[in-house]
Amino acid sequence: MCFRPFSLVFYALTAVWFLWESKVTQWPFLHLALVPLLVWATWSDIERLIIPNRSVAAIGLLGLIAAFPHQAGSHFWGAAVVFGALFGLEQLRIQWGSATPLGGGDIKFFAAGILCLGPAKIPELFLCACLLGIGWILISRNARRVPFAPSIAYAIFALGFVEPIFL
Repeated sequence: MCFRPFSLVFYALTAVWFLWESKVTQWPFLHLALVPLLVWATWSDIERLIIPNRSVAAIGLLGLIAAFPHQAGSHFWGAAVVFGALFGLEQLRIQWGSATPLGGGDIKFFAAGILCLGPAKIPELFLCACLLGIGWILISRNARRVPFAPSIAYAIFALGFVEPIFL
């Protein structure tokens, strides 16, 4: 699949761009450690439509380590609110039987992203991931089974370099 080398180049170009143009708001260690985990989750979702729980747990753990000790509580509660809200909305979607499900892996992945980024970036994460997902659907040949993890992963990575916009 030609997406693999392209995704690594895309992450590298994004890192170079943001490091060149702006001040990094979190530890550079976090970005370096996140790349293989984000790429693993992305490739797995593209190939099997499953996001590995281990990758999500590792991403969340790295986020808590980076936020420890001063901001770990707010990151944790922000992730809990996001997880609860998305899980509740998914349960309503199941009850109503509407199409385009958001899988459990995507819900956990959003929560892990908030553990890394913090609650101030909740609006940006949703906006960026959804816009990237719409772009992914537009270029996809099979719009019925489009993985959402690549959009979430890239949004987590890119938003780690910028200050919160909305809050």
